[in-house]
Amino acid sequence: MTWWQRQAARVRGLIALLVVVGAALALYEQTPLGPISRMAYNWARGTTYRGPSPLAAFTDAGGRSYGFLVPVDEQAVQAIEAAASCLARPQLQDIARASEVDVAGLEALIGAHARVNDAGCTLELPADLLARTVEVLPAGTTREAVRSDPQLAARGLARLLGAEQQQFRHSALAVELAVESLLIGRSAVQGAVAAATAAGLRRPESLEVHRALLPAGAANRADRALWVMARMSLNRLLWPAEGFTRITSGFGERVHPVTGRKQFHNGIDIAMPVGTLLRAILAGNVVRIGRDAISGNYLRINHGYGLESVFCHLSYATASDVAAVLRGEPVGLSGNTGRSTGPHLHFGIKMFGRDVDPMALYRGVLPPPPAAASAPAASDRPR
Repeated sequence: MTWWQRQAARVRGLIALLVVVGAALALYEQTPLGPISRMAYNWARGTTYRGPSPLAAFTDAGGRSYGFLVPVDEQAVQAIEAAASCLARPQLQDIARASEVDVAGLEALIGAHARVNDAGCTLELPADLLARTVEVLPAGTTREAVRSDPQLAARGLARLLGAEQQQFRHSALAVELAVESLLIGRSAVQGAVAAATAAGLRRPESLEVHRALLPAGAANRADRALWVMARMSLNRLLWPAEGFTRITSGFGERVHPVTGRKQFHNGIDIAMPVGTLLRAILAGNVVRIGRDAISGNYLRINHGYGLESVFCHLSYATASDVAAVLRGEPVGLSGNTGRSTGPHLHFGIKMFGRDVDPMALYRGVLPPPPAAASAPAASDRPR
C-alpha cells in the first residue's frame, strides 16, 4: 500500500467515525435515548432524575409524535395555511357576541371552509353541516345563499355553535367539544369522551386523547376537526415578549451572522435585553428544557393540536420539565447564550412537525403586537 493509499484509508476511517458520532449525538438529543441515558446516569449516582419522560418528551397527550424521524403532516399544515378569512374580525365579533359564542371558534370554522378567489368568497361546508346551518336561518334561506354569503353562514354557524356549547357547558373544553361536535357529530363525540373517561385516560375531553375511540369512518372528519382546532389556537396567540417587537432576522434563508454561510433560519429573532420576561403564547406542556452550543439554553412547549413553540438563547428557564403552563404564564428570561452575536430571543413555531413563519401566523390572525416603547440596540440570531 502506497503512502497516498494509507492517507486515503485514514481519511475514510475518520469520515466514518464522524458519521457514527454525529448519528449517535442525533439519536441522543432527538430521541428517547437521551432521557433514558440521563435516567441511567442518575440511577448509577443514586440521584433523582428530574428531566422529561422518554415518551412525554416526544409525544403529545394523544400519543402522536411530532418529533425526529416522524413524517411531517404536510396535509394538515397546508389545510391550516390555506384557511382564509371572509369576514373582518369586528363583524365576526358582533356575530359571535349575538349568539354568545367564542369568536376564535367561529372564525376557525369559517376560515377552514372558506375559499377566496377573484369572484369573492364562498364557503364549502360539509353537506350535513350545510343543511343544519340552513335550518337555523330564516325561512326561505337556500344552501346556495349560505355558500355565497359568509355573513349569513356565520350567523347560522354561530347559532349552531352556541347550541353545542350549551350541551358541553360544564366542560373546561366546551368550545373545542362544540366545534368537534359540529364537524363529527355529538353522539360520536360524547361516546368517545365517555370511553376515554372509563379507560382512565388523562384529559379525556381532548380530541387528541379520545380521537382513537371515535366510531369507525370518522377519521377524515376527525382530521378536519383537528385542523380547525389548531386554527382556533392560532387565533389566541400571545406575543412571546410583551413590548419587544423589533425583528432583527426573519424566517427563511439567510446568511448566518456568525458562520457567514447561507442557511435556513427556522424562526425569527426578536431584539431585547438580557433578562426580558418571556411568556407562553398558549397553554401547553413543557416537553424539553436543554442547552446546546448553538441554541444555548432553550425551551420547547407542546400546545396540542400539532402546535409547538421554541424559545432559544435564554439566560434562564423559569418553567420546569414536563410542567403544564397557562397562556401568558412566564416561562423564562431572554439571554445571549449559545451561538449568538447579541442579546435576543430566537422564537420558533412548529405546526404538525414543520417549521412555519411565526410572523405569518401573527399577521394572519391578530393585529400587530404593540410597538416597543424603546427598542434595544441588540442584534439577532441563533441558528
